[in-house]
Amino acid sequence: MVEIPPSELVNVNELKVDGNNPNRMTQQQHKALSESIKRYGFIVPIITNKDLLIADGEQRWEVAKSLGMNQVSVIRLPVEDVDRRLLRQVLNKLRGEHELLQDAYEFDKIIAAGKEQDLKDLLLIHDETLKAYLEIEQNPNLAIARVRQG
Repeated sequence: MVEIPPSELVNVNELKVDGNNPNRMTQQQHKALSESIKRYGFIVPIITNKDLLIADGEQRWEVAKSLGMNQVSVIRLPVEDVDRRLLRQVLNKLRGEHELLQDAYEFDKIIAAGKEQDLKDLLLIHDETLKAYLEIEQNPNLAIARVRQG
């Protein structure tokens, strides 16, 4: 098991990518990520190998550069390239799935607090999709099918 070192601030220009990241974001998702970082800060460190080659956080790194950030939080793991690639796969794929009913409860509380537009902007949710989430409590089977259709 690898001992996890503390995060450190690293100049964005020192970080490297291999050009093989299978995880892609749309332009809209990049914009939402940018808005999230502007609003809440750079709260999730980038994960790299010992040579500062990114395993997880390439999109956060790109957004940080576009926002003019000079440094980002990095956790530099003492792993070889193959483990960096394995880690990239694990962190990109094993994120779990949301329970739609729990999402509906969360969305309801966010909207009740006056943050509906923020919810839509940060998660790229359209009015129809949000409405479907909020209908889950009244008719879970119908609403869940509508949410999954997008």
